[in-house]
Amino acid sequence: MGGGDLAAFWRVALPFWRAGSVRVWALAVCIVAVVGWQMAVQVLWTDWNRWFYDALQARNLPGVMASLPVLGLVVGGFVLGGSGLLVARMSLQLGWRRHLTQAMSDLWLRDQRYFRLGLGARACGNPEYRICDDVRLAVEPLVELATGGLGAVLGAVVFLGLLMRIGGSLTFEVAGGQIAVPGYMGIVAFGYDMVLVTAAWRTGRPLSASVALKNEAEALFRAELTRLRENAASVALCRGDAAERLAARARLGAVGAAWVSVIRRTGMSSLGVNANIALSPLVPLLFATPRYFSGALSLGELMQLSGAFTATVAAMVWFVERTPQIADWLASARRVGALAARLSEAAAAHAAIEVVRTREASVRTTELCLRLPDGALLTQGIDLAVAPGERVLITGASGSGKSTLIKAVAGIWPWGSGAIAVPDDGIVTYMPQHAYIPNGTLRAGLEYGTRRCGVADGEHVAVLRRCGLGYLIARLDEVGRWDESLSGGERQRLAFARLLLARPAMIVMDEATSALDPASEASLMSLFAAELAGCTLISVGHRDSLRAWHTREVVLHPPVRGAVA
Repeated sequence: MGGGDLAAFWRVALPFWRAGSVRVWALAVCIVAVVGWQMAVQVLWTDWNRWFYDALQARNLPGVMASLPVLGLVVGGFVLGGSGLLVARMSLQLGWRRHLTQAMSDLWLRDQRYFRLGLGARACGNPEYRICDDVRLAVEPLVELATGGLGAVLGAVVFLGLLMRIGGSLTFEVAGGQIAVPGYMGIVAFGYDMVLVTAAWRTGRPLSASVALKNEAEALFRAELTRLRENAASVALCRGDAAERLAARARLGAVGAAWVSVIRRTGMSSLGVNANIALSPLVPLLFATPRYFSGALSLGELMQLSGAFTATVAAMVWFVERTPQIADWLASARRVGALAARLSEAAAAHAAIEVVRTREASVRTTELCLRLPDGALLTQGIDLAVAPGERVLITGASGSGKSTLIKAVAGIWPWGSGAIAVPDDGIVTYMPQHAYIPNGTLRAGLEYGTRRCGVADGEHVAVLRRCGLGYLIARLDEVGRWDESLSGGERQRLAFARLLLARPAMIVMDEATSALDPASEASLMSLFAAELAGCTLISVGHRDSLRAWHTREVVLHPPVRGAVA
């Protein structure tokens, strides 16, 4: 990941400002105004220090008491400014995060890119983590850094000028002559800051790469545990506990190694920060003491000078102290940018196979060639014509491209060449081998993908009974994870029940009865001779019993090894 991914991040993040509402720009203006307010309060604070300590030095009690109301204004200004900045900044962070998350989600979910993303040669892992967490980590620190950076730049300019004005000139003798250095305290502050900045940059420069590797290792570890949870039954049946423990330990070891690198780099970059904490209160006193003893500075001016020096240094080393935060932001921004770039590549791959949508319940392929994402040939020369009302069974040896042909007809497999004429999505229903049921009520799962809403209860009851799921009628409004609680056969029965609700003109099935026993398969396939008679059907299957429910069989053959397409 590098500059290209960061550029991709800005391409998807900046439209928030180009299309920003009045509220967005009002928040930005409010943040700038509050930062300016805080700067004015800090200047007033340094003035108060001069008034207070001058009165203290003169043992002027009325002067000390007169300064206390100003102290109240300073404290009130700090409190109001800090609270106002916090609310405005968090509101802007929320708005930007919401916008960017929506933009990334739309990119991911558009044109089945969520499917193609994991199949390409440049697959992008953990997209859900990048959309949920990396977007947040790329937006929230960015607003904080921009706000703090504005304050740091403004503070450096204001307090550096204050230092040069209050500090005056330092005069010393060299070879019998006098040399005056005007604004010498500003020069001292600038030189001091440059030493800190250079040291921190040299030690902290590799931190961004280390943080990026750490975040990637964390995401892979999380994905490994998620994969285990999703395949818990299979792992348990295979007695794969020991192998999974070893895999988890290996991932955890990678996380630990990445963290060690981050800790080492962070520790090195903190050397300058900790040195500044120890030295910044002492340096101005040491350099201003000669003018104080000469009587050129009062005690109040000395304390004001010390406060201005500390504020100048804090402003100028602000970016140095934020090196770990900047590194975290860069790592997350690049991960979001990498995902956006891969999603754009997935969209570009969509045009490899020409797909033409029609209003007829038919399919026609012309010189169709199917390939794997790496370019390997699956099958070629597919010239298939399925007329309305036909029921075509597609068979062939394993690896001949049967399921891939179904995906190409559905428009989610772009790798290959040739043309496919297919019905509009409103005409055709696709049934994969593993029927998907979203979380929620069983009623919603039954209606999923049917494009029907407000279905009468009687229809739900009728289709469940017809498909052998009558025992689930009482659970129609129960909320649960049905993809886990229902067996593979029950999920396939539910998919046929959806067909009865949707009544599409064309149905494309991919091993949609593989989990059913022969009697259940016959009962459900008989729908095409009764309730669904007249529907166009294309199905993939291996069982000989399926031939009886189709009017034609098409056999696909894998390519001859070494053949050139």
